[in-house]
Amino acid sequence: MVVGTYGGSLAVAELGLTRRWMEAEDLPRERVPEIVELIRVAYNGGPSWFGLGVPVEDHFTWKIFDPPGGGYVLLTLDEDDRIVGFTGAIRRIWLMHGEPHITRDGVDVCLHPDWQGRGVAKALEPYRGRDWHPAVEFNFGYETHPTLRRRAFERGIRGIANESHDFLLTLHPIREVSSRLTSRLRARFGNRGGDETSDDGAPVSNTKIAIVSERVRSGSKIGRARHLVGQFGGPLWHYGRSMARRRPARDLPTVRIESIEHFDEAHAGFLAAASSQFDFIEERSLAFVNWRFCDKRAGPFFVRAAFEGDDMVGYAATRVLDGRAHLADVLALPGRTDIAEALIRDSVGIASRLGAATLEARLPRRHPYRSALQRAGLVDIGHIAGELIDPRNIDPAALDFLQDERTRVHLTFADSDDI
Repeated sequence: MVVGTYGGSLAVAELGLTRRWMEAEDLPRERVPEIVELIRVAYNGGPSWFGLGVPVEDHFTWKIFDPPGGGYVLLTLDEDDRIVGFTGAIRRIWLMHGEPHITRDGVDVCLHPDWQGRGVAKALEPYRGRDWHPAVEFNFGYETHPTLRRRAFERGIRGIANESHDFLLTLHPIREVSSRLTSRLRARFGNRGGDETSDDGAPVSNTKIAIVSERVRSGSKIGRARHLVGQFGGPLWHYGRSMARRRPARDLPTVRIESIEHFDEAHAGFLAAASSQFDFIEERSLAFVNWRFCDKRAGPFFVRAAFEGDDMVGYAATRVLDGRAHLADVLALPGRTDIAEALIRDSVGIASRLGAATLEARLPRRHPYRSALQRAGLVDIGHIAGELIDPRNIDPAALDFLQDERTRVHLTFADSDDI
């Protein structure tokens, strides 16, 4: 997909740094190992995708070079031309009332630890507009830190009224408690080389580790006790809520649910029809779903499709990794919440058979599949993602419809970099 030229360079003399931005296709492939190593160091052993079971450079190539809309990168180089900062971004095509719009989604932003805390990000902020791709209409990303969200709102960046909520089904509470305890012990005693992990086992950045550790260390005894109760009593509490919420399957349609390896032209009509029911949805083109779910470099996804006769009427993609399962996406024809429920229950079965302790899903608070999730036992645990929209090459008024909580929005884990 050709969206225009992109590239430039800017020297920041006071820091002895150079910032360069370019199309991903213009990034020399021989520099990929250097970037991957930087990401590993900046994230204390690497972010969660370092543990996908595929070569990290292959996943990086899938993410940055191969998305349907293309990718682009921003490099921060020191005086010896070493990469000390990296920002990767991909173009996603979002449909607003059925019309496509090009958006930017930043991924894997990092800075070498030697340069952290030296004001680099603040010094480079004034140049932010110069490296904005001219064809990108708005940035769509996530920010969960309350201070950063407040600052974003002050700059005119917006949220979405029909905000996404995360849903959780605890399948094996004791297994989840054991996993949390193992992660905590590993972080406390087993990662002396700087390879620390968060409570969920995923490596986090240096800054986050320092903040979390200091917060727990400086808190009161009551506060620390509450933290521990939340960490190890939470799975039991959520398991009880899941069991109380779960309902028997209603009369579900007679559909055939089977695994598929690839979406083909015969499925294009379904994808268009299923997407048409939403006012705001990332384009589910054949290129997108095959890139997102069917490429082995993306991770271990199980794609299941529902058929009535020879016609696809719904699909769901589930990822199971390290004892956790995520319902990455579920989509059915308009009005067919029965098919969505059948696919959600099928995802629960996959997660359970593969021994996952939990199954998580993400959908907007107002969504036709919400009741289907809850009938299957998934509990609404609140607004987690913190989606933000930053209008650039678009009239901000064109995004006003997203301020109405009744706007029909489809947001899932597949639309983020979370999995």
